[in-house]
Amino acid sequence: MLIWTYWDSDNDSDIPRLVSACMKSWKQHAGDHVITMIRPSGIKTHIRRDVPKEFVNWKPQFKADWIRLAVLSEHGGIWLDASILITRDLGYIHEKQRWMRAPVYGYHLDGYTVDGNFPVFENWLIAAVRDSATINAWFAETEFAFTRFANDSDKEDLYDRYLQEKFGMDVYLQLKQKIDISGYLKMHMALQKIMQIDGAPVPRSDAAEFYPNGPYMYVYENNWEMKKSMQKLMKKATQEFYPIYKFNGYSRIVLEELLKEGEIIEEGSLLGKYFHSQ
Repeated sequence: MLIWTYWDSDNDSDIPRLVSACMKSWKQHAGDHVITMIRPSGIKTHIRRDVPKEFVNWKPQFKADWIRLAVLSEHGGIWLDASILITRDLGYIHEKQRWMRAPVYGYHLDGYTVDGNFPVFENWLIAAVRDSATINAWFAETEFAFTRFANDSDKEDLYDRYLQEKFGMDVYLQLKQKIDISGYLKMHMALQKIMQIDGAPVPRSDAAEFYPNGPYMYVYENNWEMKKSMQKLMKKATQEFYPIYKFNGYSRIVLEELLKEGEIIEEGSLLGKYFHSQ
């Protein structure tokens, strides 16, 4: 069983403390998996297909998007963004795949989804069998979008314009649903295109925001207030930990600001469990 992630630096000192804590949680709870953090110098070690010549100029998030689909296509396994923390083994994900008979499983965002037949599937956790039809098609469309349009601004996205011109505004709006910053979320738009237009199989998923014990429950239960949410994770836990926590760049910024202000990560807190032994 394989776990994949990517960090866009070969220098360990560039890895934020929160990401290091997340990686420690993987080693503790997913030790029965082979965990691989791909770094820039090791891309060709793990991916057989040719890296596009434009790759070197892509933003880090687009490099990670290309890599995640490439390794899942070639090897299968679970892709986890490096900013995901787990508190128990990942057997429930494998069980979900078996129970749902799902070649691809993950989470979707209800807040972005208008058409429940085509949920806006997230990309920070993807469990997939090797050579999945959905992953292969998603990779091809994403690579096309990136090689043609990867360096557009987030506000004026030429891949969006391409979809509008090729399929018309009505179809484009069906694809977009409630996806914002679609220039940043090209990979999400690419998946909608291959599902809704090309007929690729739809991944099975649970709602990230509201699914019981889901990755965003720690913020949802605090009315989406990130500072309050991170402060709570720094305090000694009074309830059972959720199985999975998804942090983003803003989470890391808030945590570092709290630490600079003198707040302490307490022993017995969620973050203390993985920070104090680093």
